[in-house]
Amino acid sequence: RINLTMSGSNEVFPLQNDLIIRAARGEKVEKTPIWVFRQAGRHLPEYNQYKKDKGKNFLELLNDPKDVAECTMQPIRRYNLDAAILFSDILVILQALGIEVTMPGGLGITVPNPIINPEDFYNRIPKSIDVHYTLGHVFEAVKLIKYELKGKVPLIGFSAAPWTLMYYLVGGSSKKNQQIASQWLQNHPKESQQLLDLLTTIVIDYLSAQINAGADLIQVFEAMGDFIEPKDFNQWALPCMQKIAKELKLRHPTIPLLVF
Repeated sequence: RINLTMSGSNEVFPLQNDLIIRAARGEKVEKTPIWVFRQAGRHLPEYNQYKKDKGKNFLELLNDPKDVAECTMQPIRRYNLDAAILFSDILVILQALGIEVTMPGGLGITVPNPIINPEDFYNRIPKSIDVHYTLGHVFEAVKLIKYELKGKVPLIGFSAAPWTLMYYLVGGSSKKNQQIASQWLQNHPKESQQLLDLLTTIVIDYLSAQINAGADLIQVFEAMGDFIEPKDFNQWALPCMQKIAKELKLRHPTIPLLVF
C-alpha cells in the first residue's frame, strides 16, 4: 500500500519532465508534448502477453491496482512519452453505481441492462455514492503509478463526462440505440436533469480524488458528443462540464484540465 498524496508524491519524486503541464497552462514550450491519448494497451505485445499470463480480460484488470499500474507503465517503458495516462475505462462510474458493464468480443464496451424508464431509474440508481469506497481501487492505483513513475513524467487521470455516462446508462452501447439518450432528454426532462446532476457530482468527486492521489492533469472525455444535437448539448451537456471545471478549479487551482 503506497501512502503518498499528490503533493507528497511530487515532493518525494520531483517531476523530471513537466512539458505537458507547461503546455496545458498555455506557456511557450520548446516542443509539442506527446502522450498516449487513451491507454487501452491493445497495440502492445507486452500488454497482450500480460493479460494472457494473468488470465484476465480488460475489465478484470481494472479491479487490481497492481494490474492498472503495470498496464499504465508499459507504454512509458516502450516509448519516449511526455505523460502517462491512467489505465482505466470511461464506464467505471457506472460500475460504481451498481450497473453491469461488459465487453463482449467485437462489440465494444456495453451496458447489457440499461435503464429503460424513469421508474427503473429511481429503483436502480442510488441517490449518491462514496467514490472512496466504490472506486477506491482506482486511487490506490494512481498512488502506485506515481511511485512507479518516480517523477519521470506526469500522470493524466480521467473520467467520462456526464452526458457520455448517461448515453451508455440508458442506451447500453455506442454502436446501437444511439437515439435513446436524446429521446430521454425530450421525454423525461426531469429525470434526465436529476441523472446528469448525480453524474456531475460523482465525476467531480472522482476526479478530485484522483488528483488527491497524485494525478498531475485531468482529462474529461465527452466521447458520445457526436450523438447529441448542438442545442441539446448547450442545454444539457455543457453545463455539466462547466460545473466540473469550475469545481475542480476551486479545489485544485494548479491542476490543468483537458477535454475531449
